[in-house]
Amino acid sequence: MLDFVVVEKKKKKIEKKKKKKKKKGLEKSKGSDIFLFFYFLFYFFFFFFFFFFFFSFRKIVLFILEFEIKIAIIREKIISPIILKIVKIKIKTKNRIK
Repeated sequence: MLDFVVVEKKKKKIEKKKKKKKKKGLEKSKGSDIFLFFYFLFYFFFFFFFFFFFFSFRKIVLFILEFEIKIAIIREKIISPIILKIVKIKIKTKNRIK
């Protein structure tokens, strides 16, 4: 008798959880669809107006070139010496092994 009562309670709990999950899923899908619509709308207008009306093509190209030059300077001054030290250490260890 007790086993039957316990099983019935578990079934009711499972049914309640299923009902709650279904309700939450419907609410989330409605909200997320609207959110995604405004998200893409915002970014479309942001990029469209920002890049094509406030910047000319020449300024965009110059900005990209400046950025590439900064990366090249960083690579030359910081990364290259580190790589050279590593290569020198490897060459020294190879010579010692021979």
